[in-house]
This record gives sequence, structure tokens and C-alpha cells, in this order.
Amino acid sequence: MCAYRNEPVAAAVTGKQAALHGLLATMQPFVTRYCRARIGCHDGTADSVAREVCRAVLGALPGYREQDGSFLCFVYRIAAAMADAHQTTRGPAPTTNPYEALAPEQREVLVLRAVIGLSAVETATILGCTDARVRVLQHHALNTLRASLQPGEGNRPESDRKPGTGTIGFSPDQERGCDDAQFRSCPR
Repeated sequence: MCAYRNEPVAAAVTGKQAALHGLLATMQPFVTRYCRARIGCHDGTADSVAREVCRAVLGALPGYREQDGSFLCFVYRIAAAMADAHQTTRGPAPTTNPYEALAPEQREVLVLRAVIGLSAVETATILGCTDARVRVLQHHALNTLRASLQPGEGNRPESDRKPGTGTIGFSPDQERGCDDAQFRSCPR
């Protein structure tokens, strides 16, 4: 994902055709994988949203300034906003998918780390938080998924659990994350 270098982006911002094509070719697989992970790929809707995201990025490119963050952050913000808008217009779908039970920030970390294949540092840069926060979110998300897939404590109703414990043996406050200010939710 570090294929976005300053020179090609700078050339694309100035409107050079070859640079725009190169940037689009580099950006499109990332955007498509992200949209498929966020929206699902069962009916081609995610690919349509990915094309819209690429068009939106190219349209917004003249306003891109490197000091506003990395180009990957720029693309991610547009892709996340458009995926959110699509899911809002589509409405919530009833599901028994344990992934849907995760907190939104945990889902984002899993998509960026496991589906897209970004490092913890790259994910932290995109989400505007520390790499330690990314690792904590990923850890909690994987534990929550693991508990929901195993018989026993994770699948028992809330009323059957020991008081003061969550789905994986943490208190509810610990499950939400550390109270330290650096571990607050990542902004988009």
C-alpha cells in the first residue's frame, strides 16, 4: 500500500494524463477490496461503489494537499464516507454474522489489517490513531469473534454470565478499551 509516492501523486494533482492513469491503476484494487469488505460482494454493488469512489477521488484530486495527510488517508476518507452513505441508504440488513456484532472501529481495523493487508502503522496513519491502539482494537475484535464462534461463555445470554464480566472474561469497561486518552476511538 506504500505504492503512493509523492512524485506520482504530485504529477496527478497537476493533471498529467499518464500520472492519473497510473494513480488510478494503483488505487483501484485497494478501493475495490475495501468496498467489498465493507459492503459485501454478492450483487456487484461494492464494485459500483468502488468505481464511484475512484471517480470522487479523481474529482477531488486538485484539492489534495500533502500536508493534509498521506494520499492513502485521503482515499480512505472518501471511500469510508461513500461506503457509509451506501449502507445508510440501503438500511440495516438482518444478519447473524458475528462480524456485524463488532464495534465499528473494530470492523474498520479488521478490514484494513486482514482484508486490505495494511500494517498496524499504515492502519494507524489512516485512522489517525496510534499503532498500539490499532493492535488493541484488532486483539479485542479477534477475541470477540473467537468467543462468538466457540460454544460456551461467548454464546451464553447476558443474564447467564457472571456479574462484571463480558463475553471474553473482561469487564465491560475493559472490552471497550483502555480509559487512557490515547486509546480513544480513532477519528475518520
